[in-house]
Amino acid sequence: MVGEHHALRLEGQQLAKKLNVTPQAPPNDQSEAQSKAEMDSLNAMAKGKAWDKVYIDFEVNYHQQLLQTATKALDAAQNQELKDLIKKAAPVVQKHLDRAKQIQEKLGS
Repeated sequence: MVGEHHALRLEGQQLAKKLNVTPQAPPNDQSEAQSKAEMDSLNAMAKGKAWDKVYIDFEVNYHQQLLQTATKALDAAQNQELKDLIKKAAPVVQKHLDRAKQIQEKLGS
């Protein structure tokens, strides 16, 4: 999964550079602040079963929010290359979400 995340991030950065734009979150988007707060909380926890549960719950939530944001971005995007990248990324994010949900279920969440 890490490799897929990295590849998509790199493609997004390359497209932004090509288009000479700086990506920005939608107005009133709190996802970056929420992710940071959740990661800070995780980093403060002792590793173990409780940590695993909190982490996988975070991953499920993160990927769900990412899909919602991508759907809104696809609807708003005017550049075809950006639309194509979003369409390419969506099934990858969905696959990661599905896998995270499987793990979540095994952990009894």
